[in-house]
Amino acid sequence: MDDEGTALYHHYDHADAPAGELFGYLAEPANLPRYVPAVTAAESLGEGRVRVQADLDGRRVDAEGWLEVDRDAMTLRWGVPGGHSYHGELRVTADDEHRSEVAITVYTSYPDSERMAEALRETVDALTKAVSTRA
Repeated sequence: MDDEGTALYHHYDHADAPAGELFGYLAEPANLPRYVPAVTAAESLGEGRVRVQADLDGRRVDAEGWLEVDRDAMTLRWGVPGGHSYHGELRVTADDEHRSEVAITVYTSYPDSERMAEALRETVDALTKAVSTRA
């Protein structure tokens, strides 16, 4: 945890997909429900804003947040205002022309660190499988 009580979580894995294809898929907000297990719906609101609906431990959450897409660096940055300071970064790098690495870092004050770490692992596993299956 940092001085403000925000914990950092990090996880990465590899996907059998070219980096550009993988990043293009991940950068589209409508695809979030396909690889973030808690997210049930997501849509772009334009100008870097997104609306996300999620099921968090049986509680429905409807939130508006921000999303920055840097296609040159193949990086996404996002955040959601609220009680559990939450923001993160996703970065895609090419292993070779057919395989990529995706790394996610999340910063949050969410109190259940084991659940948060597990959710991050589930998300990375789901997105690498979803993209590898599409490739």
